Amino acid sequence: MDRTYTIKEAAAETVVTAHTLRYYERIGLLEPIGREQNSRRRYTDANINSVRFLTMLRATGMPIRDMLVFMQLARAGDETVSDRAELLERHQHELRSRLEELAGHMEVLEHKIAFYRARERELAAEAAAEKNEAAALVTAG
Repeated sequence: MDRTYTIKEAAAETVVTAHTLRYYERIGLLEPIGREQNSRRRYTDANINSVRFLTMLRATGMPIRDMLVFMQLARAGDETVSDRAELLERHQHELRSRLEELAGHMEVLEHKIAFYRARERELAAEAAAEKNEAAALVTAG
């Protein structure tokens, strides 16, 4: 028999809150979670893997509405494999575009940081030169 997890254990395994697990179930991202006789949820390894995948999709910026479509397609079976692949490919394209945009932003930041660090060194050199000049005047005078 597969291992099952309490909601607390499932939250620890998936690094999401119990609230998020209940929310995912309530909106249909997760199928209804099995329950013990005392009505407490018992998550399976399959549930845990689904939550991990959903968490990854969310971390990449996929909207919940698209995640819902994906999960509905997954539940519909093998006849939706192409639709699922297309949905993920669209998201992958959007993610690549964002990565390219972020790479451009990173380049600008790197140039600005280099400029300010160079200016910082110039200012330190000027201050040192002024200090040496003042010291020379004191000793000469």
